[in-house]
Amino acid sequence: MSNSLIADSGATKTDWCLVLANGNTQLFHTDGISPHYQTEDEIYHTLNTQLLPLLESIAPIEQLYFYGTGCSSEANQTRVAAALSRAFPVTSACEVNHDLLGTARALFGTQTGMVGILGTGSNAALYQAPNKLNAALPNLGFWLGDEGSAGFFGKQLVIDYMHGQMPGPMQRDFQQRYHINLETLLENVYQKPFPNRYLAGFAPFLQIHDSEPYCSGLLRQGFGLFLDKYICALPDYTQHPLGLSGSVALHHQVLLGQLCKSRGIKLSKVLQSPIEGLVNYHRQTA
Repeated sequence: MSNSLIADSGATKTDWCLVLANGNTQLFHTDGISPHYQTEDEIYHTLNTQLLPLLESIAPIEQLYFYGTGCSSEANQTRVAAALSRAFPVTSACEVNHDLLGTARALFGTQTGMVGILGTGSNAALYQAPNKLNAALPNLGFWLGDEGSAGFFGKQLVIDYMHGQMPGPMQRDFQQRYHINLETLLENVYQKPFPNRYLAGFAPFLQIHDSEPYCSGLLRQGFGLFLDKYICALPDYTQHPLGLSGSVALHHQVLLGQLCKSRGIKLSKVLQSPIEGLVNYHRQTA
C-alpha cells in the first residue's frame, strides 16, 4: 500500500489516518466537513488551515479515501472531491464516498450486515460488500430525520428546556451548564452554519443524567424510533447482525443492546469511530 490518507468525516469532526508505505500510521483530527452546509471553498479552507499544516513534512499522498456525511449524492461527492484535489493536487487516486459506506466497510469488511450511524446525525442500511447499501427509508437529514442522533436529542432537550417542560432540578442544571437564552438559541439554529453541530452539543446532558426517568425516556423514545423506522424495516432484519458507530452509540450501547434484543435484532459491534476499521479494510483490499 502506497502513502495513503483515509478520512471518516461527520458534521462535527473528521478523523484522518495517514498510512505510510512502510506500514506506519498517524492519526489527525479536523473539524467536520459537510457539503450540505459548506461550499467547495469553505471545505478547502478547512483542509488548508487545519490539515495541510500537519502534513507538511510528509511524503506526497498517492491515494486518498474520503468517507463523509452528505456524500451520498454525485453533486456533493463532486464538491468534496474538488476541494480535496485542490489540497492534494498530485494525488493519483481520490475516492469520495458516503460515511455510511465507510462505517459498513469498517464494521463488516467483506461480509453482509446491517449498519447504522448514531453520531451528530443518524443513518442506516443493509450492507452487501463491497459497495452496496440498501436503505429502508431515505435519510431526510437533520431537520426532518436523524432520529436517535445527538442532533435529534439536543433538539428535544432545548425545546423542553425553553418550554419549561424539564423536571425542576434538571431545568436548573441545564441552565447552569449551558447558559442559553432565546436570542442565542435562535441565532445559532437559524443564522449560523451547522445548527446540527450546535444542538448536538447538548446531547451529553442525557449521558450525565441517563438514570433519571426524563432522560431515559427521551433516549428510549429516540432509539426506538431509529430502530423501528430504519432497522426493523430492512429485509430479514432478524437474520443479519447489526453494527453501529458513533459517539452516541458508544455511550449508550447498553440501552441500545436492550432495545435491540427486545426487537429480535442481533447487535454485534459498536464502534466510536470507523477509522481503524477502514485502515484495515483498505490494507486488505489494496
